[in-house]
Amino acid sequence: MKGRKPKANFLKLVTPGTHSKRPKRVAAPVAAGQLQPPYRLSGRVAEIWREIVAVADWLGPADRYKLAGFCVLQAQFEEMGRAMLPSQISAWRGLASDLALDPIARLRLGVTQKSEPDPADKFLGPRIY
Repeated sequence: MKGRKPKANFLKLVTPGTHSKRPKRVAAPVAAGQLQPPYRLSGRVAEIWREIVAVADWLGPADRYKLAGFCVLQAQFEEMGRAMLPSQISAWRGLASDLALDPIARLRLGVTQKSEPDPADKFLGPRIY
C-alpha cells in the first residue's frame, strides 16, 4: 500500500501537538528572593554571580551549584580567552544552556524578558516585526 506508514497508537499519545489527555506544561516557577551562593565566592566570580542573579529570576535554589560553576568558568573565560581548553569552553557553553543564559534556551524554557513599553509606541503605534 502506498503512502505514509500509519503511526502506532502509543506514538499518537506521546507526540506533541496531538490531542492527549496529559496536562500541558506550565512555565517554570519563579524563584522568590535573591539566591545565595552555595559557597564563598570572591573577586570577579562573585561579581558575575551578582550580575546573573539580578536578571535571571527563573533560577531556583537547585541551580546554585551549577550557577557557581558557570561563574567560575566565565571568570576564567574573561581572563584567558582563547587560551581556554576546548573542554572548558564546552562545559561553559553547556552550563549556560542548562541555566537558560542563552536566548535559545530561554525560548525553550518559556522565559520572557521584562521590557518597558517604548514611549514612541504611544505616537507611532506598536511595531510589527
